Amino acid sequence: MPRRHIPTELVGLIIGHVDAYLDPKTILACALVCRVWVPFARGEMELVILRRGIDDPRKTLRFVDLFNAPQATFPSFIRRLEISLWGQQAEDEAALLPLLGRFPALKHLRMLGMRIAQLPPVPTLISLNFLSCKLTSRGRFLRSLTNLPALRRFDLTFGNANLQTTTRNALHFPR
Repeated sequence: MPRRHIPTELVGLIIGHVDAYLDPKTILACALVCRVWVPFARGEMELVILRRGIDDPRKTLRFVDLFNAPQATFPSFIRRLEISLWGQQAEDEAALLPLLGRFPALKHLRMLGMRIAQLPPVPTLISLNFLSCKLTSRGRFLRSLTNLPALRRFDLTFGNANLQTTTRNALHFPR
């Protein structure tokens, strides 16, 4: 019996209806269906790095090692990234922040409970959200926003205070 293939347009529509944030197991299962489905499923994957409470501090270093491995392909498929390091060591933040510029498809970044001095250039980033983050150097942070040329949405929330900016065109920050 000959093999029958689903047209790639339909594969894209099927996988496009799966919410990768709410249902990451389904996206991973889609990636296992067949080779044709892999690029579509990878395109929907999101990466969430959560570190709450006292955890093994070596996990961040393991992630950095995995990220830097020559065979690592996942960074090129991540479009949405969430990092939560509530009360963790500054070394974790220092190890993770420089990696942000190495996600070529990153469009949405959400950071929770981090200390941030500056961001690396992320030319594809359109949405940036900070929740209860501490800016250790406002001047360096504001200068680093100029390295985000596609940024259209910027949210900064501290307690009850909220700064939210949204525009159709890229936001422009003075140098």
